[in-house]
Amino acid sequence: RILTENVRKHDTIRLCSQALCKCIVTTEASEIAGTQGVVDALCDIAKEGNNFANAALMIDIMKVFQNMCQIEINAQGIARYASIPILRGMETLKTNAIFMNVAGTLIGNLAV
Repeated sequence: RILTENVRKHDTIRLCSQALCKCIVTTEASEIAGTQGVVDALCDIAKEGNNFANAALMIDIMKVFQNMCQIEINAQGIARYASIPILRGMETLKTNAIFMNVAGTLIGNLAV
């Protein structure tokens, strides 16, 4: 709910993403988070406006996606709804090594 109510507040989204990243460390936690709409909310945020060009925001979102993609249904949703913002971000931020590393790792995890 916090994510959906604060779509334009990047600092709040980053803090929520960092907290989620620390909480989602097991497949059970990933499954629970997936059923609560976390993937959908983060995909909507990634697609919103020019968020794909905000490196810090997208890195935090992609780290949550990395932890959630161990469950197949979550990985399918991430691949379906967040792949375009991630690829746009890679094109826009191609000189940002940290962003490219996180994005490449996520895409590799989704491919498996």
